[in-house]
Amino acid sequence: MTLRQTLQAAPTKSKDLIDRLAETSNQAVKTREALFGELSDELTLYLNLEERHLFPVLGKTPETKALTTEAIKSNKELRDRLGELAATPKDSDAFAAKVAELKTTFQQHQSNARKRLTTIVDALGDEQAEQIAAKIDEGIADAQKADRELRRNEAEARRREREATERAAEAARAALRAERAAAREVGQIAERAAGTIVHGVASAEIGVRRVASAIGEQAQNAADAARETITTYTDTARNTGRDLKALGTATNVARKAASEITSAWFGWVTKTARVNVGATRQLLQCRSVRDLAELHRDVVSSHFRDMLEGSKQVLDIAAETARQAIRPLDNRLAEGA
Repeated sequence: MTLRQTLQAAPTKSKDLIDRLAETSNQAVKTREALFGELSDELTLYLNLEERHLFPVLGKTPETKALTTEAIKSNKELRDRLGELAATPKDSDAFAAKVAELKTTFQQHQSNARKRLTTIVDALGDEQAEQIAAKIDEGIADAQKADRELRRNEAEARRREREATERAAEAARAALRAERAAAREVGQIAERAAGTIVHGVASAEIGVRRVASAIGEQAQNAADAARETITTYTDTARNTGRDLKALGTATNVARKAASEITSAWFGWVTKTARVNVGATRQLLQCRSVRDLAELHRDVVSSHFRDMLEGSKQVLDIAAETARQAIRPLDNRLAEGA
């Protein structure tokens, strides 16, 4: 394009943006921000290209030197209006007033530029005018290319963000499915573990009852024997006080053993309950089926180990009880011999 065409075409987009900005309302804040940003870039580019490629040449030519001073002053007024508009809230009536001021300043700038244009073109030679026009056109083309590149980058960034969001959503859905599957597995494992524990508790309870019953029967038999002995030998044995004491000791030992067995059983039940509480807390920390399986293994092993220890404790009490109950009887028999 010729220099005249270039200088006339360059501000066309800026004029269109100012008109569109003037039509917006206080509620259209985002639209105002977008239009103002585009206007600021476009108008600043136009002023920069003039000041970089046209004004230096005009300042060296006597016929246009005075025009250059006026043009620089006009450009400064436009920049000041842009700065004022940038600092004004986009949702206020003051913004619309500043847009109107900018529009007036821009129109005056264009009117003065048209008046200067003929003098400028006449003062410059064709070759020099073409060089200036080419540089301005090149600057506009470079800016447009950069703008397109920026828009492509922004579109690519939005696409990547959208894809990342979709991947994150899919990962969240997959995690939810895995969590639900793990919850079902936990429920099944917990149900099986509970069945095992209940069975172990029932078995241990039966064992304790059997041992306690046996000891009780022994104590009852000993008491019956004592009563029979007392009845039979009351008239003939005057020193049976020590015999009765020995028999009473055996009976007391049996009763004490029953109490110790009951305490041992309650201790085992309490320990089992604590293991169950700990297992429940660990279930919440499981992250895979493997973790659940290992937890199940540890819980079952712990319960069976505790059950064996409890059974051994009960049997030890029974054995010690038998020894303690028999000892006073043996001592008394030894005295009688």
